[in-house]
Amino acid sequence: WFAWLVDSYVTKPDGFIYLRTTPEKSFQRLLKRSRSEESAIPQEYLDALHTKHEDWLIKKKDVPASLANVPVLVLDCDKEFENDSVEQAYKIQQVHDFIMSSNAQ
Repeated sequence: WFAWLVDSYVTKPDGFIYLRTTPEKSFQRLLKRSRSEESAIPQEYLDALHTKHEDWLIKKKDVPASLANVPVLVLDCDKEFENDSVEQAYKIQQVHDFIMSSNAQ
């Protein structure tokens, strides 16, 4: 659906920002949040979702030609940074640099 939408109706994205987190870390955070609406999400679903994102954004598997060369910024989000101002600043700088380099092209 995404490829069809981009090809048919939307301008091609300038880039993607991938907040990469292992399925195990995602599941730990899900349990920590303890939200009722997330309580039925199994680890296997997160594993499959992670694989799908890796195939799409990293391996470019089954990506339409129109999106094959769109740059991807991969941010490692396994490390907790909610209360880490140094890590927050680092990630903000990475995003800023990515946007600026995408605008230069």
